[in-house]
Amino acid sequence: MTTQAGQINSVPPVSAPLVSVVIPAYNAEMYLEATLVSVLEQTHSNLEVMVVDDGSTDRTAEIVERFADQDSRVSLLRSANQGVAAARNLGIANSQGEYIAPLDADDIWYPQNLEKQLDCFCRLGPEVGLVYAWSTYIDEHGALDGGYKASEVEGEVSLSLVYSNFIGNGSAPVIRRRCLDHVGMYDSQYRECGAEGVEDYDLYIRIAEHYRFGLVREFLIGYRLIEGSMSCNA
Repeated sequence: MTTQAGQINSVPPVSAPLVSVVIPAYNAEMYLEATLVSVLEQTHSNLEVMVVDDGSTDRTAEIVERFADQDSRVSLLRSANQGVAAARNLGIANSQGEYIAPLDADDIWYPQNLEKQLDCFCRLGPEVGLVYAWSTYIDEHGALDGGYKASEVEGEVSLSLVYSNFIGNGSAPVIRRRCLDHVGMYDSQYRECGAEGVEDYDLYIRIAEHYRFGLVREFLIGYRLIEGSMSCNA
């Protein structure tokens, strides 16, 4: 099990489904290493980690390359700066997993996040297209700040989702790939009209029109609140 850059994880069981972790990264050098370590420490180890460097001018690509040199599950994709939706779509288009797990480059997952979300998919059946878990809020140093997102909504969620984005953030869900094949991927046009940051919400609404949602009632995501970040810009 990987605990730091430089150690290679064990070979996952053949029967374990492949999860494609997609991380858009723009000038993410401050938090990206902690994010990657949290992915590579997942108890579900059959992963491919697609990091999309969205035109960074800092050490983002260097950090990813260092991890990729030590763990073959990590890959670096590079593009001109096009925004978070386009970066996620590029990562998904180059991935192979049965499940897509988006993760922002400053957030973290706690070790059993993917294992427990996949167990939920298995328990609830094929009509479930998205599973999410609860999030704790962490500060710039990774410490809990007392905030959290813990909704109880699951099943047929369309009406609840129109009322509010109860999932809370883009790092909380795992999505069946076939759902994206059906409803499409992230809409990159929101950036053009000054509304970048709502791509997640839009995608969840489209998925909910056709699939049920599952919920893991545990705090498995660390959602980082940073002054000046996109999510803090109402």
